[in-house]
Amino acid sequence: MVCIMPFFISYPFVFICFLYSAQFNNMLYSIENFVYNDYNREIIKSEIVNLSDGNFLRIQYADKKGVFLVPGEAFNIKITTQQNAYIYCYFEDQNGEVVRFFPNRFTDTAFISAQSAIVLPGEEGFKLSASMDGVSERIACFSAVRDIFRLLPEAVKGKDFEKLPVTSLEQVRDLFVRDKNMIISDSFFNIRVF
Repeated sequence: MVCIMPFFISYPFVFICFLYSAQFNNMLYSIENFVYNDYNREIIKSEIVNLSDGNFLRIQYADKKGVFLVPGEAFNIKITTQQNAYIYCYFEDQNGEVVRFFPNRFTDTAFISAQSAIVLPGEEGFKLSASMDGVSERIACFSAVRDIFRLLPEAVKGKDFEKLPVTSLEQVRDLFVRDKNMIISDSFFNIRVF
């Protein structure tokens, strides 16, 4: 968005217009990253949702350029954030069952530093793979400025890699954002199988 103003407009007005434009651009960025492609009829990028502070959490394939996986294909995801954060990631399978896979028993911290990336599972002792039945599944990650794991409801903590008593990733998000001061951002990632 561009603000066009006469040269005689005062400085504070220009500043307010700039802030408004930046917020509008952030909103457009969030919308543009959830693109529906009419030709493929598929979601082609991860959804990036800005909850506060202008921080974006992004999930993408770490070792793959395409959008689709073949049934049963193992994959890694790369998670990046714009500021220091603690990350919590969940997987929703084709049956709607949700498990927490990060943090987990193979790592001692959920911390990721600003402008760096974490690759999961990477060298950790578990595997992420596409559905054998060719059904789409999803991943969601949530970030906070401090480690809030012990403050989370038991329904979203559970044990790593075990089914949680929730019905969707949206329910997990709702339980995270009940205290809006804790969450920086969240990101949902669609695992498409071709």
